[in-house]
Amino acid sequence: MQSENINIIEMNNNESAFTFITRKITNNASQINQNKLTVIYEKENKDKNPIISTMTFCLKDTEENFNQNKKASYYKISENNKENIKQNYIKVQKKYNINVPSSTSTSEIYISEKENNSNKKNVFNDCNIKNLNFPYEYLLDIFTNILKDSTKKNYSLEKILLIQSKDIIKNRQILINWLSLLHFICHYNEMTFYLTINLLDSYLSKKKISNDKLQLLGIVCFWISSKYNEVFNIPLSYFEKLKLNFKKEEILNFEYEVLETLNFNISISTVYEIYSYLSLRFSFNETDFYFGLFMLEVFQLDIKSTNYHSLIIAESICYLVYYINYKQNLNLKDFVIKDDEHKVRNCITEIFEDCKNIGKTPFDNNVIKKFSNEKYKKICIVYNIVNK
Repeated sequence: MQSENINIIEMNNNESAFTFITRKITNNASQINQNKLTVIYEKENKDKNPIISTMTFCLKDTEENFNQNKKASYYKISENNKENIKQNYIKVQKKYNINVPSSTSTSEIYISEKENNSNKKNVFNDCNIKNLNFPYEYLLDIFTNILKDSTKKNYSLEKILLIQSKDIIKNRQILINWLSLLHFICHYNEMTFYLTINLLDSYLSKKKISNDKLQLLGIVCFWISSKYNEVFNIPLSYFEKLKLNFKKEEILNFEYEVLETLNFNISISTVYEIYSYLSLRFSFNETDFYFGLFMLEVFQLDIKSTNYHSLIIAESICYLVYYINYKQNLNLKDFVIKDDEHKVRNCITEIFEDCKNIGKTPFDNNVIKKFSNEKYKKICIVYNIVNK
């Protein structure tokens, strides 16, 4: 049995863009020049009727290049268009359907026409991700899926203001400030904290709650989020040490109520995920990234943050970091991914105002303490953000 080294190669012709996989024989150099590749792919003619085409290539690598483990290259030796296929019987393939024989010198690969991404805005074209464990070739696809998943957000400012009292709106800031400290003490990742806020706001958008139950809601949301994101979730016994006057039974019962209210839908992409990927676009260093994260957390204290889509908030944060640290004003028309330039401008203004007022109330001091720590590169000290 011949071993294989599979390389993905993209090719374009005037009629169709397609992707195919080459097979390179690695243990039988004498057969290199006889190795052929036949590509069978679907495309459309001018009348948009699907037809089957085949293209045969012959390997042209020399034995010397082959032994140096260079990528295989082929030249085209023939091309055929088979019979037209009726539209009703064609099955469009979204994924590659690949069949590569491992014991023959001729490979046949069945593929479908590649999706046309010419209209898709690739925000990662110029990003620099050296020394980062990110699969560059899949960044756009991952980011697109995260944006699609973030549309599951089922809370809004209007819903919260309609259901909750003014005291709850005010105490939400106090609760998130306390959760920020709890998250830092537990040494949990940022996903846990931002999913907690998502769950909290989702519940506030669906069900009225009293002041004496608001902290219990925050504890339960944090506990659910820790079980979803962390390897070792926070134990119930830990809450007893905090002396919060909530019994285990209360937490367990309220956990079920929260999950039932949210229809057990807790898998939602957070603003943190979107911001993390957007920061790659600008090659943010650690100081840039944590400065943006600080502004993001400050904005989460504000109930007005629920009025914006996560993408708009993340874009606004990236804009502010770039403007403040690099003194360059970005063109929003080129920068904004969707047609939300006006909303991004408003969001930038509100984030900037919140950050200017940070430290003036006791309800944001935990965020300042958190980002004065070495773990977050002492951002508040570096930028001279202190309690006044």
